[in-house]
Amino acid sequence: MLGSIRRFRDLSADVLGWEIPRASTPEEAIERTARMLVEAPPCWERVRPFVRFDDRGYTRTVLCRSPRWELVAVGWLPGQRSAIHDHGRSSGAVLAVHGALVERRYLHRDGALSPGGTRWIHEGEVLVEHPGSIHQVENDSRAPAATLHIYLPALTRMSTFDDARR
Repeated sequence: MLGSIRRFRDLSADVLGWEIPRASTPEEAIERTARMLVEAPPCWERVRPFVRFDDRGYTRTVLCRSPRWELVAVGWLPGQRSAIHDHGRSSGAVLAVHGALVERRYLHRDGALSPGGTRWIHEGEVLVEHPGSIHQVENDSRAPAATLHIYLPALTRMSTFDDARR
């Protein structure tokens, strides 16, 4: 077990250049993590070896996972998008390490989804997701993109929703 913990720390430190911060509350932990991603972002060269691209859909590569946190690299080709989803009880900090993506947020009221806003996430920018937030991410550009996701605690479930735009 100790070897597994050390490998988690070593790989996360290799990719991020720092360890996932500890905090007294989940809200404080994700805000500290997001701040670290902004202040000391890992460079594309550190993340690139872990990012895969596939014509069939975006790819997720879990780099490290412990009960407290999870580190995931995601590769997006032009036109690829996630399902509309939440992150269960986990919070997330997402860094665009290469390229740019669109995030569409949704509101869930009375059993139905409605649009809640759209924004671009450009290289070097971070978005924060809290439990209960619902969104979809899409590479709406002409170039590949990559994101690095940190979930606190590690993802145990995600719910997906019907596409409210159709």
